[in-house]
Amino acid sequence: MSAFPANGRLAFGRLYPGELRSLWDMIAFNAPRFHFLMSWLTMTETTLSMERWRASNAPMQIDMHGCVHADNGLEFDDHIKNLAELGLDECATVLGRIKVCYVGQGQPGQTHERLEGLLKDFRHRLYDALKRPKFLVLNAREQELYEPAQPHYGTQVGASFPSVTYEIGEAAKCLALGRSTASAFHSIRCLEAAIRAMSRCLGIPDPTKGADRSWHKALGALKAEMDRRWPPSGRLSGDGRLFEEWHAVLSSMQNPYRNSTMHLDQKYTDEESRYIFDAVGVLMKKVASRCDEDGQPLA
Repeated sequence: MSAFPANGRLAFGRLYPGELRSLWDMIAFNAPRFHFLMSWLTMTETTLSMERWRASNAPMQIDMHGCVHADNGLEFDDHIKNLAELGLDECATVLGRIKVCYVGQGQPGQTHERLEGLLKDFRHRLYDALKRPKFLVLNAREQELYEPAQPHYGTQVGASFPSVTYEIGEAAKCLALGRSTASAFHSIRCLEAAIRAMSRCLGIPDPTKGADRSWHKALGALKAEMDRRWPPSGRLSGDGRLFEEWHAVLSSMQNPYRNSTMHLDQKYTDEESRYIFDAVGVLMKKVASRCDEDGQPLA
């Protein structure tokens, strides 16, 4: 079976960071290779042990083609290639040396004990190499968060607010991996794009000083411009009503979520972070339905 999945990259091969692999990937692409390799190694060691016993430990030349390869499945080259594709380069190198020493050169005077020692060393190296990679298992719900079939906040948010695509993805991934406080942090960062878009939509210039980029000042500037455009009693429809609702949501999230997230004493549970993630999504969808991250069309 081919070692390459449909996307053209090795399944569980070079262990690309950040990519999910299913049980099917393991079974369809890699499990047979491990099975053949371990079976070949076991059969080879058994054959050598039997031959050594028959020869009463007498030195003798090793015929690898006759002794090791007889009915033992894959050839040396196949195993070396598979090890390399699986990222086990050191093991592939060791097996290559065994091949060169005993198959390519056919050195006389080698004993079965010598070959058994080399294969034992190879087995230990292989075991050590296989213990190094660690894998996280995600259930169906967690996988959907990590690799969604559709954009988490919908296509309109992605199209209107491309600058928050990374934050949305990281917030969801952190939820999937149980990093709830980190998820809340990324979710809250998305709201800064909403505040900037609302400000631009109302014609408020972007702040030029770092101190002016705080939520407190940004929401204050929004409130002042809203009061100038629409009297509080007249915000019953249109943009006035929309901005009133959005401002209220952002203000309600400022102290309990945005400000507290910046301090070490605040931690979020999975449930709290999921609530924040969903609440941010609702607001981002509403803002994206009215304007993009540049504030277009203007109010």
